[in-house]
Amino acid sequence: MKRLILAAIFLALAAGLCVVCILGMRSQTAHLTVELDQLEQTYDAGDTEQAGQLAERFSADVKAGTSLFPLFLRHSDILVIDESASLLPVWLKNGDEIHFRAELTRCRMQIQRLHEAESPSLKNIL
Repeated sequence: MKRLILAAIFLALAAGLCVVCILGMRSQTAHLTVELDQLEQTYDAGDTEQAGQLAERFSADVKAGTSLFPLFLRHSDILVIDESASLLPVWLKNGDEIHFRAELTRCRMQIQRLHEAESPSLKNIL
């Protein structure tokens, strides 16, 4: 009976850890999406200096916010987002709008894909 209780406790701890990881990842991806929206709105308003600061902050937040993701996600999924986020300030400084918008869109798509890929759904479980 003691083994059964101990197994149930370990199962509850493992399930709790999974729920905390999913909730943390979802909140972090939502936060990154909001920052990306702010960056795009600022750039569209024509304030490239403020957009440059937001791009630097977004790049730093991606590095800091996704540092624990490789514990339960593929490293390659995180690396793509990190690379795109790192290029945003560079394209802004160079004044290359086409590449900046392309990397902005790529970042948004990768963050959304990451958000959807780790959602507990029947499609992801099977």
